[in-house]
Amino acid sequence: MKAKTQLPRTKDCEAYAVDSKRACLCAYAKRKIVFYVWDGTDVSSFTEYRRYDMSAEIPPDLRDGCTVSLVWVDRNVCLGIPDRGYVLVDVETGLVRRKIFDVRSPAATIVSRTAEEDGNLEMMSSTKHDDDDDEEEDEEDIPPDDEILLAHENRGYFMDTKEVLPSRVVGRCVKWTASPRQILSVFPYVVALTQKNHLEIHSTLTTKLCQVIVNHDNNPIEHLAHVSSGNIFVFASKCSVYACTMIPISKQVSRIKSEDYEEALSLCYLKTKNGVEAVDIKTRRELHEKYGRAEFKRKRYASARTHFLRALTNVRDVMDMFSSSSSSNFLNIKDEKQALSELLIPYLVQKRRNITDDDKTLLKEIDTTLFRAYLCVNGANSPVLLAFLRSNNMCVVEECEKAIRKCSDTTTRWKALVELYASCGMHRKALNLLLNRLEDEVRKHSGGESRKFVIRMVEYLSCLEENENLIFEFSRPVFNVDCGLALRVFTSTSNHKKKRLDPRRVRAVLC
Repeated sequence: MKAKTQLPRTKDCEAYAVDSKRACLCAYAKRKIVFYVWDGTDVSSFTEYRRYDMSAEIPPDLRDGCTVSLVWVDRNVCLGIPDRGYVLVDVETGLVRRKIFDVRSPAATIVSRTAEEDGNLEMMSSTKHDDDDDEEEDEEDIPPDDEILLAHENRGYFMDTKEVLPSRVVGRCVKWTASPRQILSVFPYVVALTQKNHLEIHSTLTTKLCQVIVNHDNNPIEHLAHVSSGNIFVFASKCSVYACTMIPISKQVSRIKSEDYEEALSLCYLKTKNGVEAVDIKTRRELHEKYGRAEFKRKRYASARTHFLRALTNVRDVMDMFSSSSSSNFLNIKDEKQALSELLIPYLVQKRRNITDDDKTLLKEIDTTLFRAYLCVNGANSPVLLAFLRSNNMCVVEECEKAIRKCSDTTTRWKALVELYASCGMHRKALNLLLNRLEDEVRKHSGGESRKFVIRMVEYLSCLEENENLIFEFSRPVFNVDCGLALRVFTSTSNHKKKRLDPRRVRAVLC
């Protein structure tokens, strides 16, 4: 290869940045910023577009040759000046739009969620993946497509490319062991050359430190450079140049510590440019399941639910996590109310939608577990539990009955028991319970309470059409307590009532 041309005004160039989208080049040399455009025909076709003197922004005591940083920010450039800070320079006017923050040693890079040019990795195009059919919306903040990483002392802050404002939640920053001299983006990592003469590699997805490369030739590292093809970067000392290539993602996942699920999963959702996923679905699901169980132990129940849904975890396995706890019955554990409301209940509700009516055994297990969970969290008389019982369910009556009697006294459990019997078609049992309660209140001469049970029996009988004998059998004791209310059993215009009662039997009751 031979030098084709030398761009004018680039002697003693300290920093440069290329905007491949607009075919523009920006160079900083001798306290001036020069912009070039390229027409795409030949290397020599770079022409000077703008040139601005930045002497007013450079501290007078700053010695010549002191390293600056330069990075494109949309239609501006971000210039990092030692002992001055980062400033945003307008390409068209050369005016400093604003100062971002002070910094002693500036270092910056553009961070993308896709590999550069010929690199073969990128993020999956959607937050909802192929193996996430039951997944809820991901609640975590998704970084934008392009960001800027600006070094401030020993921390790196992610900024958006529009207004250069923080693009991630507070705390999501890169933490180096020492201030970096240079930063390089090699998706999905950022490589920093620190003041300690080490290369620290952090994940751009999680910001965690992944690796430290120590230079053993006793010569300080002078420069980092990016090689687009195959995600390779090089670093150079005074007498050696080293090339580093990325280990295949599948091998990286297997080498990550067993407890660092977040780091492993961040790599699992990468794919190659030809659309092939870097890690197979089975591995991703296994990681999600392990992560979900770890989150369950840490009592992070909402997070555990998300990972179980992504892993397509077997419903029975999740239910077993509660039944195999320190107590044989989770209804007795007050601390598990949060786990029930944040994990078990929403998980079972969501999974139940995809279970066909043919799998009756599983439906019975789910509905019975849901009943017990609602009972524990909300109580026997709660609207949530009663609404669940009124819906189509396949609860096992004996188990639900036992659970109600165990956690509720006789004054509060009758509503749930009545709805339970009614939902399973056990109308005689429901009416007997109401009648017993009515007779108890009559003996106590409790007018208000007895009227409440009369109203409930009338409502029940008015909507009952399966067994005409039950209607006449239980309407008689109601007439003995309140004739006016009992008459509604035969005069109700309920939409549920389609069958006309035998008038002779009605007349026999009324007489």
